[in-house]
Amino acid sequence: DLLVSKDNLLIKVDEKMASYKVNESLEIIFELLRKCNKYIDDTTPWVLAKEEENKERLETVLYNLLDCIRVSAIILQAFIPTSAKKILNYLNISEREFKDIASNIDKYDVGTVKPENLFERINEE
Repeated sequence: DLLVSKDNLLIKVDEKMASYKVNESLEIIFELLRKCNKYIDDTTPWVLAKEEENKERLETVLYNLLDCIRVSAIILQAFIPTSAKKILNYLNISEREFKDIASNIDKYDVGTVKPENLFERINEE
């Protein structure tokens, strides 16, 4: 379950980092992000957006995804600080410490920063 995974993320990452298992810590974070991808496939927000009666469900789906991204980005600051900062900027999040993960965000205001690529595409030519 996506929400259960998000709630346990910091605990699991902290356990792995205490054992110097950095790669396993990152795997836990990316597992949550893979679950987000599956959640998108399962909930089909593009279909929900077509009907006004689905507006509340669509808002819930989008909120859940944004919250998982927020939590992941807060933790990823320890690994990829510049990219994680960009993600948090896109989400307009000012509370960026580990203690802030448990905070409940009432509503995300994501329209304030113009997104750009987090990573440049590598051309193998």
